Formats: sequence, structure tokens, C-alpha cells
Amino acid sequence: MSFLYSPSSPRPTQCLEFQFRSRTIKAIGTPLADRHSNILRLQILPAATDKIMQSRLSAGPDENGCTLPTAFPEWSLPETVILKFEDDEGSRCAERFDSEVYAYHMQRPIQGDAIPIFYGTVICNNRRAMIIQDVGGSNILDPQGAILSKEELLPLLYHTMKALNQYGRVSEYVRPCRFLLVTESGKDRIVRVDLEGWELHSPETIAESDPVMDTWEFMDMYDQQLQTLESI
Repeated sequence: MSFLYSPSSPRPTQCLEFQFRSRTIKAIGTPLADRHSNILRLQILPAATDKIMQSRLSAGPDENGCTLPTAFPEWSLPETVILKFEDDEGSRCAERFDSEVYAYHMQRPIQGDAIPIFYGTVICNNRRAMIIQDVGGSNILDPQGAILSKEELLPLLYHTMKALNQYGRVSEYVRPCRFLLVTESGKDRIVRVDLEGWELHSPETIAESDPVMDTWEFMDMYDQQLQTLESI
């Protein structure tokens, strides 16, 4: 691994190379934020063989109905993805990493909607890491993300909370920093990121959980943030 320094960004970029299933991936990684040094946004560098393999594998479903993204996720990656390394601080790093991977598998039906798409895990620089969809967006309590009225946000947030509650709960406390406002093709949605702390609940417990309460708890925080921004 080598480091590059860009004059337009104070954060060093990393040149990475790792194996993801049948594909060798080379990429430029940039830390998302100083407080999340284990999370990189990767710009995948195309190789000469990539287009050849993608064209061969994109002929359509096989005899079992499997398509390229499901059977060969390594060859259907977008140009930009998120690489999240297993944290190396704390005594429960491996447990938290395994819990998050398990959460993505259990919540596969809502990937690409309420949560990012999970592509798989790799070993990079002798550390475990997961490859996740880069949804972009902004934290909905940051100035860049707090742009919707309460009436606009409410149905979007409830949709996400309800989807999360159908497959267990990701935490007992709603953390605003883990919810992003994402706009694609003029359509807004709320995406939950960072699934550490996900718990598999019994059907009875899931039935008792209340996405309405989670939604209103968050809406109270959003209302306070809007008032703060209006006063600035």
C-alpha cells in the first residue's frame, strides 16, 4: 500500500490492491472522515480484463436463474464503493464486524432501499473488510441533509424504520448520525448505514417493536435541528 497526497484534499489517499473472489481489484481509497479512519471510499481502477469478463458474464441468467450481480458480485461492482475495515480498537472488534456482516445477510430484501447493498467481504492489507454500496447522501441532521420539511421527511423516515423493524432491530437507540438523505433521479429516500449492533429478534419481539415510536423519536431530533439552523 502506498499513499498519495492531493492538494485539493487534506486526507491522504491510499493505493490498494486486493482479491475479491475471482477478481483482482486495484483502487484509490479516501477516508470518509477523520473519525472514521477504517472506512474508505474506493475509486476502482479499471483493468483491461474487466470489460472482457463483464461482457462474458452479462449474457443473462443461467439455467438456475442466477444473474451476474448475484452469482458474480465482484464483476458487477460500480466504479465507486465503500470499503469498511474491521476496527482494530476495542475488545469486541471481531464480534462487531461479524454482527454487521450477519445483519446485511439477514436484511438482504431491503438492500438498495433502506440499507446499502452488501457485496461481500475481503482481506485487504491483512485485515478483514466489507465492500458496501456507496449511497452518497448527507446526514439528515447536518445542514446539507436537513433540507426537507417535517412533512416531507416523515413518510420517508417511517418507510425506513418499518423496513428495519421487519428484520430485527439495529439498535435500541436511534442514532441520527447513521441515517442519510439520499437523492437519486430526483427521488429522496432515507438510508440507514453502519449496521453494527444489529440484533436478531424473535417474531414476537418484532411484532411488539414500534417503528412509529422510532420515527417520532427521530422527528423530535430533526425538529430541534431545524430550529437550530433557522436561528443561525
